[in-house]
Amino acid sequence: MEIVQAIPEDSKDIALIHYNNFKNAFLCDLGLNFLKLLYKWLITSDNGFGFIIKDNGCICGFITGVYDSSSIISLFIKKNFLKVFPILITACLKKPKNITKIFETIFYIKKSDINIKAELLSIAIENNKRGKGISKILFSHFAEYLKKQGINSFKITVDKENIVANNFYIKCGCELIKTYKIYGKFSNVYSFIIK
Repeated sequence: MEIVQAIPEDSKDIALIHYNNFKNAFLCDLGLNFLKLLYKWLITSDNGFGFIIKDNGCICGFITGVYDSSSIISLFIKKNFLKVFPILITACLKKPKNITKIFETIFYIKKSDINIKAELLSIAIENNKRGKGISKILFSHFAEYLKKQGINSFKITVDKENIVANNFYIKCGCELIKTYKIYGKFSNVYSFIIK
């Protein structure tokens, strides 16, 4: 297995892994094209970064984050407006409830704000590679990378009902510091202190 920094060409594979892992999550309602745009922008943004893990040359997992999550979604939409706007309009026409969810996504930082800027945005592993410790390897790599950037803590937001993910972050040494409501469900916010 090999961990390397993600490049724009990886955004298609990352989006597909995300889509397959989080089918019931709101961002998947916006479709694969939205996810590809999001990850491509995130990887090339001065504020974002990501890593992929390869097995026999194929991407089997990824982790992404930002140095400062305070305006990441609104900035993404602003910088990619002409490409993103038609996707958002289509999603809202298909599911009118998406209008509220889009605004909640843009302003989620106000609800989840805990005075930690860096954030682990997403981590996902291909279904057939789960249970092999890959998530833990990616998490450790993520923390080590931030430490080298002079950052000593980051936060993670996860659906409160996702027991597997919550247990994973607790086992990694994260501390639950806040719970808030978004998309009609509760989310937990964890912090991780890098030692």
